[in-house]
Amino acid sequence: PQRRLARGLIEAFRIIAPHAIVTAVGYTVVLDLMPLAGAGVWWPVLRSLALTGMAYGAGSFLFVALFKWLLLGRYDQRSVPMWTPFVWLSEAATNLYEGVAVLNFMNYLRGTPMLPWALRLLGCKIGRGVYMDTTQITEFDCVTIGDYSEINALACPQTHLFEDRVMKIDHVIIGKRVYMGPRSLVLYGAVVGDDARLGALTLVMKGEFIPAGSSWRGCPAAPAIF
Repeated sequence: PQRRLARGLIEAFRIIAPHAIVTAVGYTVVLDLMPLAGAGVWWPVLRSLALTGMAYGAGSFLFVALFKWLLLGRYDQRSVPMWTPFVWLSEAATNLYEGVAVLNFMNYLRGTPMLPWALRLLGCKIGRGVYMDTTQITEFDCVTIGDYSEINALACPQTHLFEDRVMKIDHVIIGKRVYMGPRSLVLYGAVVGDDARLGALTLVMKGEFIPAGSSWRGCPAAPAIF
């Protein structure tokens, strides 16, 4: 009973929290600005909305970052049954990340030098000059991306899978100057060598090694000529 209660509370929190945050902030802003809007003083209204939007986005990100670091700490290689608190909290962190931080803040940083900085604050190891057009990362500390790599739209270093009711987490290592095409996927335990190229929708299976300077495409990945 205690385990069911604990999971119920965590699941309720991760379902309710994103909507509660949006509703609370929205109502607060509307109630504060309605008198100004009613008086026709539009410049302070527009200025306040802009500043509030930026503060809300940054605050959403900081809330998720604190949740991750305080309750989960640093991710590392492990295998954990689904009926344990670690998995429940990890799924809650992922849900908050995707439903709060990504929607309200990180989507606006895609393709800019600021996204790697934000992901580093969550634990990712990202080198210099990396182009990131994706936020599809969950166990942040298990992701390593080398200098000057290009991670295109919705590409995903997938650091966990659920197998036989067990959550299995491992590292994904992407070398320097690697090209990951749109919606390509590298499963946990895989290593992509320097200067490798992965075509769009390519799936690198778990534990695979992609040699340096080679080109791959397909599901599962196979050698290719671009």
